Amino acid sequence: MSINPLEVDEKWQTLLRLLTQRAGQGLALAFSGGVDSSLLAYAARRSLDGRVTAVYFRTPLQSAADHRQAESMAAEIGCRLMVVREQPLALAPVAANQRARCYYCKRLLLGRLRSVADSLSVASIADGSNADDALSPRPGNRAAQELGVWRPLAEAGLNKEEVRYLARRAGLSNWQTPAHPCLASRFPYDTPLDEEQLRRVEEAEEYIATLGLGEEFRLRAHGELCRLELQPQYIAQAAARAEELSACLRELGYKYATLDLQGFYSGSMDR
Repeated sequence: MSINPLEVDEKWQTLLRLLTQRAGQGLALAFSGGVDSSLLAYAARRSLDGRVTAVYFRTPLQSAADHRQAESMAAEIGCRLMVVREQPLALAPVAANQRARCYYCKRLLLGRLRSVADSLSVASIADGSNADDALSPRPGNRAAQELGVWRPLAEAGLNKEEVRYLARRAGLSNWQTPAHPCLASRFPYDTPLDEEQLRRVEEAEEYIATLGLGEEFRLRAHGELCRLELQPQYIAQAAARAEELSACLRELGYKYATLDLQGFYSGSMDR
């Protein structure tokens, strides 16, 4: 898809107008530090004269790197960041890693977002879902709809490519940062989750990130076996460092370490 600058400019102005009209008294925004919520926070700060609170949910399903990214982007944008701790693993469908786990997790977090907004005397709550997200059959979409969470980017008609274009134009440093799904996505559905397993995956991915094997990769955990998905151009480079990689992964507790020859595939556990 190619960008039409005039069309995107119109959508951007629509976004600013919507924010002014519907959230003039302030906005509580579910903030991940990714490009979508960052662009929305940037737009809200401009159109609402700073009356926006970015709310980051710190849970065992998010990595420390994700938390640092959220703090960094909030500081870069200049908006207030509130860090709220939650425990979605206390919910049985999330701990069991059921296919509908995202629904239950989102409902918990977005319900908490409403409570935070009420404590701040803010009527409007929103998330950074774009027009592409709104069209996908994601379980989290149902939770947002049930709780009345506003989706300004989607309402303005901005898709992912247009969001990245606007973020780049705005000078946001994360404009091309890949998506970082929660750590539960590294496990097959119906594999019970606990904090020890989640931290093991997090530590492994932190190590892999230092090896220069690209920005988009996943370590998929299958019990004692872990499966590394890389972009195809990095597979040979990883194979050349197999001994080093396997030693680190064994030290973290994996008995077997494999390199997926099909390469990185976002959402591969959904196939």
